[in-house]
Amino acid sequence: MKKTACVIASIAVLAAGCGSSASSSDAPTKPVSTLTTTVTKDGVYAVGKDIKPGVYTAKGECGAFSASTKDFDIADDDADEDAFIAAAMPVGDLQRIELHNGEFFTSRSCSTWTLEDSTRPVSADPASLAGGCEILVGEGRAVQEALGFPRKKESAADKTLRSTIQDQLFTVVSAGNPKLSDPAGQLVDFLDDPDAYVEDGTLAPIVLRAFSDIRKACQDQVD
Repeated sequence: MKKTACVIASIAVLAAGCGSSASSSDAPTKPVSTLTTTVTKDGVYAVGKDIKPGVYTAKGECGAFSASTKDFDIADDDADEDAFIAAAMPVGDLQRIELHNGEFFTSRSCSTWTLEDSTRPVSADPASLAGGCEILVGEGRAVQEALGFPRKKESAADKTLRSTIQDQLFTVVSAGNPKLSDPAGQLVDFLDDPDAYVEDGTLAPIVLRAFSDIRKACQDQVD
């Protein structure tokens, strides 16, 4: 599996056993209207004290995560894994993360994080059926792009595309989307080694079934 995909998979496993628990001491100390809705510098920010809660997005490739303590460092092997809450995940050409009061948000190597207008969101929610379908078969086109593999002669650009598609699929998998996680996960495995899933020139039934299950689940969700 590509390194970037493995990292996201590890994050998803960690997140599965974690939750965000805000204590009374983490309650906002400023009026919500005075809190910032943009993050322009790397660092650690208290949600509800420094920045407003909600869904934040940033363009390009960068790293960010939320934790229950400001001292948590995702790159520290000795850090308390129970403090981890979530990591920013790719949705189209954006990175997306949802933040709640009492959490601590850490941004690294990003330009600007902006709070989405809840009435006019710019990113799809991978946990919802509509959002997951938008990523997989809508504008995100992860499933359609996956159908282009295996390639007879895979170029460096093809390998990069495979990794990008896997990252998009992992976003849906890690969100725990009930109808889409399993087939999306199967496509992640398929893209690890597409040639291994070809039998007599035809894609293996398990891969075709994953494509079919996603299309069936999304047939009424995306135009």
